[in-house]
Parts: sequence; C-alpha cells; structure tokens
Amino acid sequence: MSFSLPDLPYSHDALAPYMSRETLEYHHDKHHQAYVTNGNNAMKGTEFEGKSLDAVFAENSGIPRRCQPCERIACEAVENLFGLREGPQT
Repeated sequence: MSFSLPDLPYSHDALAPYMSRETLEYHHDKHHQAYVTNGNNAMKGTEFEGKSLDAVFAENSGIPRRCQPCERIACEAVENLFGLREGPQT
C-alpha cells in the first residue's frame, strides 16, 4: 500500500479572502504532497512497505535506525496536519 494525498473537500478558492487560491494550491498540492511522496519513498524496501499508517505507528516502539526517516517524515506529516508540536526525538 502506498499512501496518497486526499483531495480537499472544497475548492482551492473556498478560503478567499483569508487564503488565496495560489497559497492553498501550493500548501496542499505541493507541500503536503511532498510529505506523502517522501514517506512512501522512505518506506520502500523496509518492513513498513505496504502497511497501513496505523500499522506503521503501532509497530514503531523500537524503530530500526535504517527506518528512522520513515518515522520522522510520518511524524512531520501528522504534526503538520493536526498542529501537534511533539515529534520524534533525534
């Protein structure tokens, strides 16, 4: 299973005048997509490839050093989406 960025449930100009169409397109379509793409790439060839995000987090009590980028990218994505400020300690 590879992850994909869900479409926004509203148009890119729905937040005007508070956020421009261009800003929302960049933030969602480029910035958030980069987290998804990097997360998918980081998990290739690891024991996490093909697993759900829930399984990746549930199985991550002792993260192998070679997969620490997976954890960092996943945590950054969750932090970005939900406004959390705690992430992996490096």
